[in-house]
Amino acid sequence: MNLLKKFYLKRVVNEGFNLKYVPKSLRKDKDIVLGAVKKYAWGFRHADESLKKDKEFVLLIVNECGYALKDVDESLKKDMDVVKTAVQKNGYSLEFADQSLRKNKDIVLLAIKQEPKSLQFADDSLRKDKEVVLEAVKKNGMALEFADDSLKKDKEVVLKALKKDGCALKFADRSLYKNQDIIKFLINNYEPPALNYYYENNRDLILELIKECPQIFKYVNESLKNDREVVFTAVSIDGKNLQFANSSLKNDRIIVLEALKNNRVEIGQIANSISSKLKKEDQEINFICENSEIIKQIYFNPEIFLQLTTEHFKHKEFIYIALATVKSSLKDNVKDMKEFSDDYTNGVKKLLNSIQDNTKKQMDIIAEEKKFQKFQKEQEEKKGLENKEKREEINKFIDDFDLNL
Repeated sequence: MNLLKKFYLKRVVNEGFNLKYVPKSLRKDKDIVLGAVKKYAWGFRHADESLKKDKEFVLLIVNECGYALKDVDESLKKDMDVVKTAVQKNGYSLEFADQSLRKNKDIVLLAIKQEPKSLQFADDSLRKDKEVVLEAVKKNGMALEFADDSLKKDKEVVLKALKKDGCALKFADRSLYKNQDIIKFLINNYEPPALNYYYENNRDLILELIKECPQIFKYVNESLKNDREVVFTAVSIDGKNLQFANSSLKNDRIIVLEALKNNRVEIGQIANSISSKLKKEDQEINFICENSEIIKQIYFNPEIFLQLTTEHFKHKEFIYIALATVKSSLKDNVKDMKEFSDDYTNGVKKLLNSIQDNTKKQMDIIAEEKKFQKFQKEQEEKKGLENKEKREEINKFIDDFDLNL
């Protein structure tokens, strides 16, 4: 080995010296070129053209650095052996293969096996191939980005991608955001903070997730906590979510009533989340808040509903919540029972009949009160009219009296 070769071989192998600065005469030297490529991936671009056409040597090069396929002679980019060796070393080198081999399913699958995201360099026909895409996403869910749009609508493909990486959903077709299998998979595999972390900027998906997992609302960004539709959805499933809503929406009557109707067990906690301004201005809501403990007691013992007074029945929103609480209590109790006895069934029927009778009775009392109040008002108006006529007669008499004088 001559001294010049020895000098540059040492520099490219030990010091990573760029082949670009090696004398041209030595860029034909296989030892120096191979040593340079081992140290510096892009070194092959500066090799002599004769080496770039040497299949045997090129196989050695791409076996060391698959990405070196970029700089081999065009004729070898069509060579099955060369491309196969390159993509097995570095899947991304598929980008530099001839188009004819990017259509080759075996070559593409080898590239994907080494680097799933190399799917992006496959021919369009293979990015529509379900087998190829499934192979990619089961190794890296984010490879879904490079699948054909038709497969981004495929539930099986998307679920396979999500199993590998929850972030992959951003590449799925929006039509799958409401798919129950997708939603259930996300909820079963990710905690609420993680769900929000992945999808905080995806309003439509957050809405669907809240319907199945209302706890996520606590973690959504502030803009969504000020979004009326999002907040309404959250409180309609679990009223406790009101505490996480923007303060302006804690003053929204419709949202507040919806929150109070949902989660009667913790209605006291919900009542504490309502703005003092709304409580002061709205008698119905204030009454519900002041009597929230009764609602809670009704849930644990529906018979307490029978103890409600006429005063309670004057507040229709309170009664609506109380009736809904009875229904919820009985429904939850049934879920916990493995079988029903005749005594239990008869007891429920008797309770419901009593509630119905009591409700009708109280509403009749209120109707009579309203009827009486209306009568009183009419009498007062009649009396007021008579007094007005009398005043007019007196005033006329005085006017006439003055004229006569």
